[in-house]
Amino acid sequence: MNGKLTLETTKKLLLTNIPLVLIYFIFQTVANFAGNELIKLPIYAESALQLITLVLGALCIAAIIISLLKTFIDLFSEKSYKYYSLPYKKSEIILSKAIPAIIIESLMVVILLDPAGIQYLIQISFEKTQNSAITGGWLKDEWISRLLNSSARTLMIVVTIGFLILLAFIISRSFDPSKKIINLLLAIIVEALVNFILYIVVVNVSSGYSLKYESAVQKAVMAAPILTAKELYASIGLLAYYNEILSAVIISIMIIEIICLIIASKKLADKKLNVV
Repeated sequence: MNGKLTLETTKKLLLTNIPLVLIYFIFQTVANFAGNELIKLPIYAESALQLITLVLGALCIAAIIISLLKTFIDLFSEKSYKYYSLPYKKSEIILSKAIPAIIIESLMVVILLDPAGIQYLIQISFEKTQNSAITGGWLKDEWISRLLNSSARTLMIVVTIGFLILLAFIISRSFDPSKKIINLLLAIIVEALVNFILYIVVVNVSSGYSLKYESAVQKAVMAAPILTAKELYASIGLLAYYNEILSAVIISIMIIEIICLIIASKKLADKKLNVV
């Protein structure tokens, strides 16, 4: 990657997109508090707040789509390679622009899809408690659990999809130039099928462990009806944390997949990419 080009792309995307999504996040947070009756607002004010939040969300979606389209169009046009001429390789130009674009736009998508999850993480990160045992135990476990099961997983899924699309575009431009659309569609179909098969495996494994967890909980409760949450988890063992363990495994698989996608994109772009 070229540091100058990466920094330039990052600054441009941050200045263009982040202020908008932060404004949306603030309005969404206030709207959630108002909906939970933590903030008392007149009906007309609450309705106006919801409408503004909806409009801001639509603007964020439009900004994400426009930014990604512009980035991808620039990546596969001659001007990118004329402006950043040799000794830069094609893959260096592509990854220097694509990686910050995918990461920043993915963060925006996570804020749009899971604002409550991010709000919760912020809340428990700054939450103060008088009981130091809770601070070092339950609160930490809760933060890790929420992180693994919500925002982090969503972010990794969106980032993976971004790199899958990038590889599909590179494949479409790396072979017969007259069949770019067909190559793009075939690449997307193959990628979707492979990941769908992986998804089915994960769902089946998760379902199996979920049934084992429920059975273990029932046995523990029948053996000792009065149990604290800590005692219940201790009696079940690692199975009590199956969801967090499974989430960590899924995130690890996606990290490996992203690394493989970057390597494949780099090698294919340097060897076969046709720039129009």
